[in-house]
Amino acid sequence: MSELETTNSETHTPTEHQQGEQQELEEEIDKQSSTKKRKTSVGKNAKSKAKSKAESETRRLAQASRTLKACELCRKQKTRCFRSPDHPNSCLRCRFINKVCSFEGEAGNNNGNNIINTDIISGDQNDKLNLILSKVSEIFRIVKNDNNEDARLLLDAASSMQNNSGQGLNSRSNSVSNVEEIEPIIPDFPTLNSTSISSPFALINNHMQGKNLCPSTISNLFIASPDVLSNVKHNTLLDLGILTQSEVIDLVNDFRRNYGRWVSFPSKIPTDILVEEIKYKSPLLLTTCCCISLRYSLDDNMDSSKQHHKFKQLINVLIQDLNQSFLRYTSFAKNDYGFIEFLQSLVVLSIYSSSISTLVSNLTINDSTNDLMGFNLDPYQLSSIGITSFLTKSTFQTFRSVSETSDSESLTKIRIYNHLCLVHVVNCLFSGRMCILDDTRIKYCNSALSLFNATNFDGRMCSEINILYITYKYLQQQNSTDLNQIKQNFKTTQQEIEDWLITWDYLFQQPALQFVEFNYNFCSMLILFIFCFHKEIVNISQDEFSFERLNQSPELMRTALLSQEPNYLIKMFEFGKKVLDHVENINNDSYFAYLSDQIHFCFYFTGIILILILRIIMDRQDIITDILEEFSQKNLDFHLSSIYKLITKFENISMINSKKDIISIYIAGLENCLEENFYSKDQSI
Repeated sequence: MSELETTNSETHTPTEHQQGEQQELEEEIDKQSSTKKRKTSVGKNAKSKAKSKAESETRRLAQASRTLKACELCRKQKTRCFRSPDHPNSCLRCRFINKVCSFEGEAGNNNGNNIINTDIISGDQNDKLNLILSKVSEIFRIVKNDNNEDARLLLDAASSMQNNSGQGLNSRSNSVSNVEEIEPIIPDFPTLNSTSISSPFALINNHMQGKNLCPSTISNLFIASPDVLSNVKHNTLLDLGILTQSEVIDLVNDFRRNYGRWVSFPSKIPTDILVEEIKYKSPLLLTTCCCISLRYSLDDNMDSSKQHHKFKQLINVLIQDLNQSFLRYTSFAKNDYGFIEFLQSLVVLSIYSSSISTLVSNLTINDSTNDLMGFNLDPYQLSSIGITSFLTKSTFQTFRSVSETSDSESLTKIRIYNHLCLVHVVNCLFSGRMCILDDTRIKYCNSALSLFNATNFDGRMCSEINILYITYKYLQQQNSTDLNQIKQNFKTTQQEIEDWLITWDYLFQQPALQFVEFNYNFCSMLILFIFCFHKEIVNISQDEFSFERLNQSPELMRTALLSQEPNYLIKMFEFGKKVLDHVENINNDSYFAYLSDQIHFCFYFTGIILILILRIIMDRQDIITDILEEFSQKNLDFHLSSIYKLITKFENISMINSKKDIISIYIAGLENCLEENFYSKDQSI
């Protein structure tokens, strides 16, 4: 659900001076944005002492600088290594856990010369931090003007730090004690290890080496065969003449401008050159860019029928490119030319599959020669293919390990993985299907946080994945008919949400909050609804119960809410209201239009829930007087105002003339629910 971007591996290379200052800034940002584990069971005096100690340790950590080479312990644990400012011949980790640091032995061979100059780290840290931030901000302001998305995110984080540098360093940095607690949970992606080399396939491959007695499907996993498809050229949308060169350049320009947060193409490369580069490297990515960009222009053009015909032709090319890409990249091959672009295509298609599929279905519904009948991109399956392809390449070392690649290349890969995980978990939650990810694979997402060039943007992504995964797991637990077990599951999940809040609390202090709070409120509302729903199922007589009958009930949502305790209804309404309040924070209609399909659906689903809850509360006679007063008829317009604003926002971005898009369906659904329960949007009481 997060509106995030994937970094392209071809990035602008700054000067050595810029790199040095950038590294200092990123270290400080990383320290300030690190996850903080808080203890809530201590008294005020203990908290005061702990805070004082944390502030002291934080200043020490702020003085530390990352070493060019990690000590043996940090290298084994694959964690960052910082010199201790008080003991330059040891790192912070080894000092904290009372281990002998390998730097001590190395220092003995340096004839007593310290590697770092302790005079450099003296003085007021806030003044130094502000000096670093002011200088580096100037550098990044220049880069930002060139539309470098990563620089923009880093600059936002720097501004946030500078505005709060007096307190942020103390309040949101890790203490030395927290470094040991947090960093070991940040894993590297799997490569060949004891698990994979002891598997039956690996053992057979090892035993039959040089004997030509191992099936190729097994041996190719370990010694990949050449990519015979890499040199095969397929007809692109340009070769087929569906769009002219100038039309493609215009559409890709539009994509870079409005969807750049998903695929950050190198900002220095002109669009015409970029089109030539990806035309054969990844025809799928080029077609995807054009399809996504063209969808919002179908209603604006005077010659809409011609545009509709082009769009349907593009979808046919998209199907062809998908088939060829699946054949190539799901066949294990040594050459991964274009593989990153393949994954980026799956990310974008997964995010916008619902709107694309709905549009195609409505445009072809009366077409007698409908060769696109049944076209339906499934984000669950697209993201599943992307995730399994990524992990396969990683496990068998087609991808180098994160620890073996540069930070920029690693961040590119991890962000792609995180995008795929996010859209996959969201669609598992929406559809109730089984997630192909487990706790370990979800933890891989946190790998981004260990990189120097990661920003609070990456923290937001990880936080959203985690809270959605908590909600998904709660949904999957609801198979019990034991009311006590249902209540216990709910209580456990509530505690997990509280732990999540503690872990990611620092993000709520950042000005660039984006969709962290949105997801928190949506998931909290959904967890409450799931709890109420399954409590209601338990109350149904077993003689009358069947999931088939229940699923066919047109009033399923209302039934689940009808007899719930007032406090659950009120709390659900409050969370939902906060979700819709987010609409008011989005002033730019274009930005709202280009949000993911998942976020648009969250708004729609929340709107329906709020209308039903409001109707039920107003009809209940057992609710205490002050609540009845708040939800009385005279306050109805106030409570429905967020629904009206959502409908208006949807109307601003919908296909007003043809009404063939998914947004038009959302508008019709909200208006229908309003009319059934209250009155139309344009009516007054």
